[in-house]
Amino acid sequence: MELDRPTFSMSSADLMTARLTVERVDKGEAAGHVEVKTAIEGPSCGFNFVEGNRYLVYSRKGKTSLCAGNQLLGAAPEVGLDGDVPVATLAMAAATVVVVAFGLWWVLRRQGTPCPEDRPVQTGPAGEAGDQDSA
Repeated sequence: MELDRPTFSMSSADLMTARLTVERVDKGEAAGHVEVKTAIEGPSCGFNFVEGNRYLVYSRKGKTSLCAGNQLLGAAPEVGLDGDVPVATLAMAAATVVVVAFGLWWVLRRQGTPCPEDRPVQTGPAGEAGDQDSA
């Protein structure tokens, strides 16, 4: 199920669209996927669809309401959708990003830190090198 709520709503009676997968039809005709419209809020008789649940839905001309007799049937089973990206692919992409970011950070950090031989030699009060003995 996919819910499409309006971005800006002026009224609780504004319509939202629920895209549902049809499992069974008791009366009428429907197959595959259907879109059902309902008000976005209960005070305007909108039915509160929640993603991840299965419903028995009564609709007429593509609309339903809180008073139509719809029933919650329980949690929907996990179903692989067309276009799902495998979790392993997402994990590999995330790991690659982390490794590249760490490598970039390491290179930039090393470029900003001078090597010991590049550091200036400290001099003493008479302009002599600090690590030489004075007589």
